[in-house]
Amino acid sequence: MIDKTKFDVKGYYTAMAESKSLLVARDDLKWTERWVEPDRPYDALLAYGCAVQHTPHLMQEAANVLDVLGVDYFAVTGRQFCCGRPFEKMGKDGAAADRISGKSYRRFMSYRPKVAVQWCGACMRQYLDTISSQQDPPFAVVHITKFLADLLQARGDDVPWVRDVRTRVLLEAHHDHAQADIDTAAILRIFEMVPGVEFAGFVEPPSAGTPCDLEGPKAVGVLNKADTETFQGAIKELEDQLEAAGADTLVTPYHKCQMEWSKLSTKKMAIREWISLVAEAMGVGVQDRYTMYWHLGDPEKIAEEARPQWETWGWTEDQAIEAARRHFVPEYAIDVHHCDCGGSGCGSEGAELLWPGLIDVAALV
Repeated sequence: MIDKTKFDVKGYYTAMAESKSLLVARDDLKWTERWVEPDRPYDALLAYGCAVQHTPHLMQEAANVLDVLGVDYFAVTGRQFCCGRPFEKMGKDGAAADRISGKSYRRFMSYRPKVAVQWCGACMRQYLDTISSQQDPPFAVVHITKFLADLLQARGDDVPWVRDVRTRVLLEAHHDHAQADIDTAAILRIFEMVPGVEFAGFVEPPSAGTPCDLEGPKAVGVLNKADTETFQGAIKELEDQLEAAGADTLVTPYHKCQMEWSKLSTKKMAIREWISLVAEAMGVGVQDRYTMYWHLGDPEKIAEEARPQWETWGWTEDQAIEAARRHFVPEYAIDVHHCDCGGSGCGSEGAELLWPGLIDVAALV
């Protein structure tokens, strides 16, 4: 049985739907959340996993890149295609995880792909650690980093780059699983191919903790409970590392890393996921509304900025404002940084709380 003190299943998926509705318009989706019997096979199945829906600009950019490269693919996300890992790791219910992954596997099979491209690092690990021993799929399973690195290398001079990115980067990397090292190696190969990108080394996490280390039933980043001084200290440590390396951008390997690390971005330190560099160089980048709203910090301003998105989902303005409070405003959200007053009324919010005097949102993102 799922341990609901460790994993809030309904809240887990509801939060994704809310984030998505603030961040992407219905007509801009290039993926499906509901399985329907496909009418033909596809060369590639792009399996996003679930939680990337909090940062849908990354989903759009990945799809845009595959479109530019002419890949015949079908993209899926959400509960009907879940790998089961949240139920196993947070819910502590291996049987439920197996049932869910089994259903997802059968849906994957229906697309008859030559390769299943896993976007989510956790989903890839779930396949390697659990599903591969239970199933013998008639298609290759590869993480998006290696898939794109191999594809770009094979295309060589035929890759349709349209601009130099002109950035010097430090990469955040994980070493807790053999697959993470494979993903890191693939990202480094991609850096070599994206015009204008210079790799300056790896970033060390701040002394207060690695932002994408998660804890609790809602998988909250460890720095989200830090006080303002600690949080600003972490930002200073990272900025100093970039300055010492002559870098301007910190690059993350996975979407959850991007969610958590991007909260520390400043005018001096851009924080971007690697796919955004590829998409920019191909001329198909997408605005990072997640980071923009995080720094904006005012629920009414966020709701107004997001109006073109949430109106397509049939929301009211009140719904949008309340969702903005839950997901993007520190005084209200469980998964964001809180000020010392604990929300009792100091008046500070969003970027003003974490980056005093740096409220120029356009310059931050």
